Amino acid sequence: VGWGKSDGESFLVEPFDPARTRFAQLYSSRNTQSSSSSSLKKNRKDGGKMKIPPSLVPGAEEAANYPTRSMFIGSNEMQIREVDSVHKIETNVSYYTLPEEDFGAFVRRTTIANIDDKSDRPLHLSILDGLARIQPVGGKLNYQLKTIGRTLEGWMGVDEADHGTMPFFRMSTEPADSAAVVVEEAGHFCLSYIESDEKEFLPIVYDTSKVF
Repeated sequence: VGWGKSDGESFLVEPFDPARTRFAQLYSSRNTQSSSSSSLKKNRKDGGKMKIPPSLVPGAEEAANYPTRSMFIGSNEMQIREVDSVHKIETNVSYYTLPEEDFGAFVRRTTIANIDDKSDRPLHLSILDGLARIQPVGGKLNYQLKTIGRTLEGWMGVDEADHGTMPFFRMSTEPADSAAVVVEEAGHFCLSYIESDEKEFLPIVYDTSKVF
């Protein structure tokens, strides 16, 4: 999410916003149905019907201004693409595993392109991009994250936070119901950079309260 500016006009940049999604099968049906109809129906596993209120389905004219989206899936990667024809921005996000390393890593590569035919019209962007949440290391957390997630936050910490470029997420100790206290030394880390300047890491906002 971020802000863009072109020709002196500022606008919100929010790729893959679920509120601005094209559902051609929805708005086309809405235009053919009367307002007194039972709107759209979708089959459910229990044999019943799920009704979608017409007010929640965009009209064809409104949806024409929504971006188009595509998904591409490979053997070890996935890519999603959004083309915003209103603001002339194309956003591509690729996810893949880091190859030829002795540790497991997940890469998220974001590309934003100005697709305006007017080459003399510059586009200025201020973007906040990345993962909304990173879980730390600390024992068998899968079940506990689902059942006592808020309680676990008392063990969670972020090291190297002052540097702001490669925070280290870990638990202070393993939150096990045991008489022995096990200090957790392992953790997860993340870093971000622009491909044209790989030696300079970008600052990372690790505190979600600063964003949401």
